[in-house]
Amino acid sequence: MNSPVSWDLEIDHSVFKALKKVSRDNAERILDVIKLLPANPYFGDIQKMKGEENSWRRRIGAFRRTSKTY
Repeated sequence: MNSPVSWDLEIDHSVFKALKKVSRDNAERILDVIKLLPANPYFGDIQKMKGEENSWRRRIGAFRRTSKTY
């Protein structure tokens, strides 16, 4: 799904704090995917979070990223 609309992405400071706790290789993979999110947030291994109205998870290797849309 490629949309001509570009999304705004706000990254909480806690994301960078959490990335310091994972290996450099994994942190780089995660950041690469984060950079792609504004162009197409629905690309990749995503699933709606059970029990949440506007939350999605994105798997990046062994990691999952969750996001809420408002």
